[in-house]
Amino acid sequence: MTMGMQIDQLFHKSIHRNINGVIKVAQQDDESVRQELEEYIITKELDKHFHTFFDRYTRALDSPTDQMGVWISGFFGSGKSHFLKILSYLLANQALNGQQAIAFFDAIRIPDPLLHANITRSAQTAADVILFNIDSKADATSKNQKDSIVQVFQKVFDEHLGYFGTVPAIAEFERTLDEQGHYLAFQHAFQAASGLTWQAARDAWGFHQDEISQALQVSRGMSLEAANRLVETYDQNYSLSVEKFACTVRQYLERQGSQHRMIFMVDEVGQYIGENSDLMLNLQTVVEDLGVHCAGRAWVIVTSQEAMDEITKNRIKGNDFSKIVGRFHRPLSLSSANTDEVIRLRLLAKQDAAAARLKLLYADKAPLLKNQIAFTQDTAEMPGYRSEAEFVATYPFIPYQFGLLQKVFTQIRLMGAAGKHLASGERSLLDAFQVAAQAVAAQPSDILVPFHTFYLAIEGFLDSTVSQVMTQAEANSQLQPFDIDLLKTLFMVKYVKEIHANVDNLTTLCLSRIDQDKLTLRQQVQEGLNRLERQTLIQRVGDDYSFLTHEEQDVGRAIKNIEIDAGKVTTEFQRMVWESIFVDKKLKYSPRHQYSFNRKLDDQAYGQQVHDFALHLLTPYADRYRDLQANEACLLGTGSGQEVLIRLPDDGQLIDEVNELVKTDEYLRRTDQSALTTTLKTVLAIRGEQNSKRRSTIEAKLRSLMAQADVFACGSQVGVSTRDARTVLTEGLTYLIANIYTKLNYVE
Repeated sequence: MTMGMQIDQLFHKSIHRNINGVIKVAQQDDESVRQELEEYIITKELDKHFHTFFDRYTRALDSPTDQMGVWISGFFGSGKSHFLKILSYLLANQALNGQQAIAFFDAIRIPDPLLHANITRSAQTAADVILFNIDSKADATSKNQKDSIVQVFQKVFDEHLGYFGTVPAIAEFERTLDEQGHYLAFQHAFQAASGLTWQAARDAWGFHQDEISQALQVSRGMSLEAANRLVETYDQNYSLSVEKFACTVRQYLERQGSQHRMIFMVDEVGQYIGENSDLMLNLQTVVEDLGVHCAGRAWVIVTSQEAMDEITKNRIKGNDFSKIVGRFHRPLSLSSANTDEVIRLRLLAKQDAAAARLKLLYADKAPLLKNQIAFTQDTAEMPGYRSEAEFVATYPFIPYQFGLLQKVFTQIRLMGAAGKHLASGERSLLDAFQVAAQAVAAQPSDILVPFHTFYLAIEGFLDSTVSQVMTQAEANSQLQPFDIDLLKTLFMVKYVKEIHANVDNLTTLCLSRIDQDKLTLRQQVQEGLNRLERQTLIQRVGDDYSFLTHEEQDVGRAIKNIEIDAGKVTTEFQRMVWESIFVDKKLKYSPRHQYSFNRKLDDQAYGQQVHDFALHLLTPYADRYRDLQANEACLLGTGSGQEVLIRLPDDGQLIDEVNELVKTDEYLRRTDQSALTTTLKTVLAIRGEQNSKRRSTIEAKLRSLMAQADVFACGSQVGVSTRDARTVLTEGLTYLIANIYTKLNYVE
């Protein structure tokens, strides 16, 4: 069934419209503010947070409190900055073309009358709202200073009042004049003396000392000597402490009236603090002193990618942060569910006619979609369409893509694969889904969006080590366009632990049509993986594939060129079999009879060969494996009764994996890491971890192949009762003993 509509015809609003998907707190132009207010989606989760915040804030209007901190946490791109900005508009009741911010939140948008009343009262209460990104306001070297947080707070407070916050001593000079009622007169006198406005010239204080002195004499009536002395020593007595800052804020509030409020709204404070316990302690002291001195009239609202507990208990250890926990009462956390709902309502909302057609499409295709969108059992929850309503709300996207893309964004940023723009939040999930929707806009409405489409949203922000790999792959004549899309998918899921990049999962990620033949697509994926692996753009560990950076490719090529002795592979197999899978050296045939046996693998002895018969495993790596493929050869070879032959099934992947294992071990052993860069050391450490995983995978594969093996002894093929590795070997030995010691039953 087809709907006869293009993807871009499905939506209530054009997917090509300008959506400010990335919220920056410093972006305050009228168009940005208008769109942020008009299109803000109050999800179920945000509704709870609005209730929590405005209940606390309005209670504090009547009752003094020191619990005046709000900690807003949420993963990268979750919308916490947008939430912070909306709160700032409402608390300041910001005007936009003559319309107050509160007017955008009417009874239809806020149906709960109590919440609406609390928002209205908050908006009508006079307040100074200072919204800023702490990293952009801090000096470049300030993170090394223990009082960095209070310095930034003082700076933005001074700038908000029109003082020169960049130089705290000048701001202090201005504040003193202002409090004495002489600041305006001083500015006029300075302009008369210099011909320049004070704001234009104050950053060059040293070049205007004479004019400043003259202005002080005129505006303050100071003597020439006193004015000159003040000009020369203005910064010598300046000092800043948290208590002084808190008292300065209190004094300002007292001059504004008993109901006036001051609200500091700080974006990305968690990212700025990092693992610096001094900065966290400084923030704690700032919030504590504002609480003590201002009694609920000064608020601090911050955002962070981590919850406060994550920072105070896990990231920064060995300090008591109990006071800050008390000040930031009832933190607010934005989850992935909130982001999903925003994308569905703001971007993917459907026209009525389109929604009706999608319902019919789902009714026709629901069973097929359930089979198509499936991942292996070792994958974390990756939901497909669970209902008609969900299909209509998310199409052409698939529900699992919301959570998976969030993890991709987070891990790419954490692992350093992104440039500064992605790392600082200039890409959001909303933005990524819009870019992907635009990419399929002209396609018919029976398609699905393959996961590689989201690469379009991040490719401009990736580190050059990643983008160069893609550029070179696109120019590689040995690769097909589908291979490049597959490579993009592998890059995006490279660091995501919740999904294994095996053939089946990659096939599901590559689905591009509802009716697509998945078996054909799976074959296409496998062929693409083979081509990418041959070009050393990816590597395989067991059933999983992984994207390789430039450094990883160099190491991969070096490993591939290592020459190894076949005996080392056999030795590796020997260790796995005789030291892990089957460690017995004797067979307990009966309560009274135990028999020691020789151990061999691929015609190579393991340990001393001093016993009457042997247990011999033959792997696909053996030189004689092809000769012994025929059962007749095995029957003939065991006719003497001197050994049990265990012939494992052929498995090309086992051979490839064990070769890679031994080559990697050899490369790591030969490489002197003392002279390597930090990046290369990390690559080798990852290779070592992957090889440990590869060893476990090979051992598991050996167990499986041994369980499926053919068993020959005394010129016969032995039937096995239970197919597990230990039973196969044990029953082969038992058969041999029973047939060479035929009179054991006569022995008492």
